[in-house]
Amino acid sequence: VPGGYDRVKGPPEVQLRWLPGGAMAAPDVHLCGNICCGVVLSAPLLRCSKCHRVCYCCRACQTQAWKAGHKRDCGQVAAVRRVQGELTNRQKELCIKVNNLYTARNWRGLVALEATVRAAAAQLRETRPDFIAEIYGMLGTGCSQLGQYTEAIELSEQGLAIAVEAGDRLGERRAYITLGGCYKQLGQYAKAIKLHEQSLAISEEMSDRAGQGVTCSDLGCCYEKLGQYDTAIDLHEQCLKIKEEMGDRASQGATFSNLGVCYESLQQYDTAIGLLEKAKLILQEVGNRVGEAQTLAGLGRCKTALGKYAQAITCHTEQWAITQELDLEPDQTSVALYLGVVVWAQARVEHGNAATAFTTPSASGHPAAYMDSMRDAAQWFRTASCLAQTHGFVCENESAQLHLSFLAFDTGKEEEALVLLKEYLQAQVDSARSFCRGCCQQRGDDAPMLTCGGCSVARFCNEDHQRMASKKGGRKPVRHKDVCSLLRKWRQVVKGKATAESCSPDLLAFLRRDLWWRCHAPVAADSGAGARD
Repeated sequence: VPGGYDRVKGPPEVQLRWLPGGAMAAPDVHLCGNICCGVVLSAPLLRCSKCHRVCYCCRACQTQAWKAGHKRDCGQVAAVRRVQGELTNRQKELCIKVNNLYTARNWRGLVALEATVRAAAAQLRETRPDFIAEIYGMLGTGCSQLGQYTEAIELSEQGLAIAVEAGDRLGERRAYITLGGCYKQLGQYAKAIKLHEQSLAISEEMSDRAGQGVTCSDLGCCYEKLGQYDTAIDLHEQCLKIKEEMGDRASQGATFSNLGVCYESLQQYDTAIGLLEKAKLILQEVGNRVGEAQTLAGLGRCKTALGKYAQAITCHTEQWAITQELDLEPDQTSVALYLGVVVWAQARVEHGNAATAFTTPSASGHPAAYMDSMRDAAQWFRTASCLAQTHGFVCENESAQLHLSFLAFDTGKEEEALVLLKEYLQAQVDSARSFCRGCCQQRGDDAPMLTCGGCSVARFCNEDHQRMASKKGGRKPVRHKDVCSLLRKWRQVVKGKATAESCSPDLLAFLRRDLWWRCHAPVAADSGAGARD
């Protein structure tokens, strides 16, 4: 996820430390300063006597907020109040606008102010380094959330240098978090881990339990990407303990979801389902619809892996409804692929696993109900392809093409299957230099990548992503290791050393191997449905 923040949680809920008190709320509206409470307050207000900025609904909330981090911020806020006069009215208006955009997660609006912010920053570089460090940090977060990692790294490194010079430990931590998130997205996990560990050290130095929890979660996600699931689980459990201490239900839900993904990767699907069910209930409770959709995706994958197709279809259908409601374009593409997979897999099991069709394809050899299911699956794959083409999701479009090729061959449409397979291979070669086949993320020219020694086509962020590309299941039609030799032969076609017609026997042999089912058969399948190798 761009910027390194788990999409279930989003970026940290913060407010610029140099803003005038009350800038984010209507004049007569106050919220309880305890983030785990957040109720709307009414007079009389219980206000912090030191910074005069934060109000609480009761003494218990004030005590909880003090332990959770207000103790750290309070003195700095009080000091800022004494020097507010250093900002002109125009600069204060700009501060408020930047903070509003950040809080609203309006990343495009925030990044659009970059030139204006840089001009204001130049005027205050010497007198207000805290202003510069923090505003660069917010701009860096905005760029990272938009996938503009080079710009995000540049801004965050500038903010980090200023924060270090000014002794602004909070500014340092913000920069480390954003930089760690960027390098995670670029697949440079060792560098990301080092940065997050520096962020964790600052949080521990400040006794900031909330910050420790966020960073443990970030580190857990990095180790999960490296395939070090035991370490990832330990870090997510540390995060969960902290969030339970703080009573932060939203973050508890996100952490249960992260733990579920780790156990899913370990193929401990029953454990994963239990954790994801807990996450779903909490995320529904706190109204986090995006997190609920992602948790439903994990539940659907686990149910599919266990062959519980009706339950998987229910999960993905609910996920589809949420993505439609919230207009989550990348997630709509993914869930369409998942639904196509599970509808087809269910049909394969319920109708006796028509694998023989791959030897001598004939539509007439399939039951009518099976063909109906194939049409439903094809419609989902076409929907995914249409969405992917509309929004420029290259890897998702390629996956949909290969799914449709296998499906056409299964239903006796050999020529159509060959055409789709050739289009898939050509797309793989055309986009090879730009995409990692493990994480399916686009990479710039400045990101070094590994090239597959087998096909000389596929590229990967690192060795971990190369291994990831050959894992089974999910929305991928097949593993890279299954298609590697075919890509090597198609590369010769692209270079003019062979013809497409000369590859047809190899393409047909590839389709007859029933690789789709080997990749998507349930873990506990009986002999009638086939099993994973």
